[in-house]
Amino acid sequence: TTSMFLLRRRGLSTLAAAAAEGGRFPRFEARLRTAEEAGTKQSMRLRQADRIPGVVYGVGDDGRRERLLVTCERKALMREMRRHTRSVESIIYELDLGDNSQPSLVTLRQIQLRAASDYVISANFLRFSRGRILHFPLTYLDADKNITLKRGGYIHRTAEFVKCQVDTDDLPLALTVSAAAGGKDHVFRMADIHIPPGLTLQANNLDQVIAVIKVPRG
Repeated sequence: TTSMFLLRRRGLSTLAAAAAEGGRFPRFEARLRTAEEAGTKQSMRLRQADRIPGVVYGVGDDGRRERLLVTCERKALMREMRRHTRSVESIIYELDLGDNSQPSLVTLRQIQLRAASDYVISANFLRFSRGRILHFPLTYLDADKNITLKRGGYIHRTAEFVKCQVDTDDLPLALTVSAAAGGKDHVFRMADIHIPPGLTLQANNLDQVIAVIKVPRG
């Protein structure tokens, strides 16, 4: 029989919700692909059956490195993508083979969409290990305290994501920048990003601009 995977989301503010559901982490199911499901034509058949082909790869903290072919339900993957949007690739999942072995930690990678649509055609899982570089989305807090923004100004972003080396498995869904202060043409820089413990910002220049406060003309 085909082994089943259980992927459990791990990220900021997920533990309370998971506990309410009776487990430490919410679950996401996938399974190993059989030999008959490998290959381009077989992947097309999987998609027609509303399943997404993918690969588990990389070396994890547990030393595992084998390349595994997997497939998951399209609806389940789309639900995670809608739920977490830009943060979906900075969430750690727990991968359980269901064979009494120690689960591996993974992150979603290389989610491929059909051109000009949100139709997912493949998604991979990279084994997590400390020291790995991950991309985190930026989010701006306290805009309701900024007079310029309250009067119609807006934040023009020049960077949506930043890279961080991660040395913890307790990852935020996004990195935050305070927008409480600053008027027209105020510049936000790399140095303004709040970096939590366990993460190291990968930036050669902390003065690099990540956003500017703009005011509409007229």
